[in-house]
Amino acid sequence: MKHLLLLLPLFILTSCIDPTGNLHVNEKLSLIHTTVFNNHKTVTVAPGDYNMTLTIKSNDRFKLQISGINKDIKIKTKRGLSIPENGAIFLPAADLGQKYDMHITMNTKTTNSDRRIKRETCDRIEYRTVCRSDSAGHTRCYQQQYVTIGRRDVEYYIQTVARVMNLEMLLANSNIEAANFSGRDNDSRQINVWEGFCR
Repeated sequence: MKHLLLLLPLFILTSCIDPTGNLHVNEKLSLIHTTVFNNHKTVTVAPGDYNMTLTIKSNDRFKLQISGINKDIKIKTKRGLSIPENGAIFLPAADLGQKYDMHITMNTKTTNSDRRIKRETCDRIEYRTVCRSDSAGHTRCYQQQYVTIGRRDVEYYIQTVARVMNLEMLLANSNIEAANFSGRDNDSRQINVWEGFCR
């Protein structure tokens, strides 16, 4: 019998989220894109509404993909990017190399389905005795491992994590909002609580 223990972290795994939603731009944005060679290019976004995806690339980098803008905007933070599952983080313009402070809030809701049982495929390891003879007539036997496809019963539930991210871009050191973004990210996975023998 195999039991799997699930621990919910206080902070999101930064490579796991990419919320998509609406970006509303109040006034023309001038965002600095950082290349892989640490060169900087300015990307402008006119006032209006856009579809946007914010992708967390690592613990200090994220990317903005804005509809109608032919270049992804890659931003690097100096202090790192640890977004709480439920809470807020403030990223000053100086840390981002941007003209804007960014205030990110995250709301996360986790739901689990009822437990279910099903039969699924699995890898079954078998050992077989193989004997070979050489040119001198000597025979040598050994155990060789084979992997075959088997079946097993599992008890499981489906865990769904729904996240809502809100991002405010404020002119540096002010409360003037240049743009705001609201996006959603949903993720579902199977959590096994019991696994039978692979047969």
